[in-house]
Amino acid sequence: GSSPDGAVSPEVERLLGGAADRSLPVEGLEPLVSERFYNVDINSVDPQVAPEEWTLRVTGAVENELEVDYEALTSMEAREEFVTLRCVGDPLNGRKMDNALWTVVDVAPLLEEAGVTADSERCCVMLRAADDYYEEFPLSALREGMLAYRMNGAPLPRRHGAPVRALIPGHWGEINVKWVTEIEVLTEEMDGYWEQKGWHG
Repeated sequence: GSSPDGAVSPEVERLLGGAADRSLPVEGLEPLVSERFYNVDINSVDPQVAPEEWTLRVTGAVENELEVDYEALTSMEAREEFVTLRCVGDPLNGRKMDNALWTVVDVAPLLEEAGVTADSERCCVMLRAADDYYEEFPLSALREGMLAYRMNGAPLPRRHGAPVRALIPGHWGEINVKWVTEIEVLTEEMDGYWEQKGWHG
């Protein structure tokens, strides 16, 4: 997504420029890449996690527990993806749905390295975060999942989960856990953060 000195790459400039060209010049209508991306989390103060201190663990029903640091993750094959997130609590015609260009790596190679196969014993996955948030969803969804570390060509902002967040296509924003630190593979379903508090949206 960028050169080592932090400059935006030609690919990011091309994609963002294309999105700007395709945006409609209608008053009150946001462009294809959102100017103000919504932000919802459980914190009064968001965690501040330095990239050099961050790690991601793959644990639970795995053959080999795995831990990768930021340097290892950002050395994986990456690409730029437009992904839209929407808040599960957004009312009809609400405004908490936004789009950005993310620099991502796939989760699947990490699952493979940990020896996770699509067998019937592994039902789901719990994503855990540095702010003690956690959310569960089907293992099959994580096979299309991504880990993002840049947003619109810049390092991921703190309020969007820096240094690394999850992006899980086809799922509400709450599933796309920010400040992600652990992927726990489960053999039985467990309640996520909000479900434990009695909310089953």
